[in-house]
Amino acid sequence: MMRDYSMKSKKRKNHQRWLNAFIRYANKCIEDDDLWLGRFVVEQNATQMHWFEDGSGGILYCDLTFRDKKTGRIKRWYTDCLELDWHYWMAMNNFIIDDCQVWSEKPDVRDNRIDFRGIK
Repeated sequence: MMRDYSMKSKKRKNHQRWLNAFIRYANKCIEDDDLWLGRFVVEQNATQMHWFEDGSGGILYCDLTFRDKKTGRIKRWYTDCLELDWHYWMAMNNFIIDDCQVWSEKPDVRDNRIDFRGIK
């Protein structure tokens, strides 16, 4: 389980470390999923730090890419780390269902599971 994002740190490195850990965690969850077996991944493209004027901390904004290893489809998603936690799961779900349309694939994805864990 991931720890919650904290805006209190005054060091960009701490914010970036949290994001890196979240990306690793999210990818590991999909890799370990019995159905997807690593088919989908999220990758970082860029980040930008926004510091609060009162010097109390800041928020890290990120540019992420969802990728389907089977079809090669991608989708870029922009958000901040504060909203990343549960919004990520909704955005990834929408990518899988709406953009990749996995439930209309023939043969059915549940009957034709392919292990993508060793594929970059």
